[in-house]
Amino acid sequence: MTLATKAFRDLPEDYMYRQAILRFCHGCFNAIAGEMAANTRPSTMEAAVDKVKWAVHTHTAVHGRAKRDVRQTTVQDISQGWFLYSVKEESQSPTGQSTLTPLGACEKRLDTIKQ
Repeated sequence: MTLATKAFRDLPEDYMYRQAILRFCHGCFNAIAGEMAANTRPSTMEAAVDKVKWAVHTHTAVHGRAKRDVRQTTVQDISQGWFLYSVKEESQSPTGQSTLTPLGACEKRLDTIKQ
């Protein structure tokens, strides 16, 4: 609001408030929540913040949190304080099946060769 006051000092106060609220909605990190809040055309900044928070809350409630990669790390003692770190990464494909990353696929092949 401080920046809007400086930017729109020669324009009507009502216009300044509408533009600041609209720019807040358009500049949200979560674009979907910002769009939903902007479409409700809130009249105050507090109302805009509430609309964004509610949009984030309902989106998370309906769709859940974003899936993150699963990472498994093992540490093996080789000799005298040197450690070997082995990292396997697995991610969920859109079909829900586990897919290995290139590093995980290479380690899986090495395990097969060792056996």
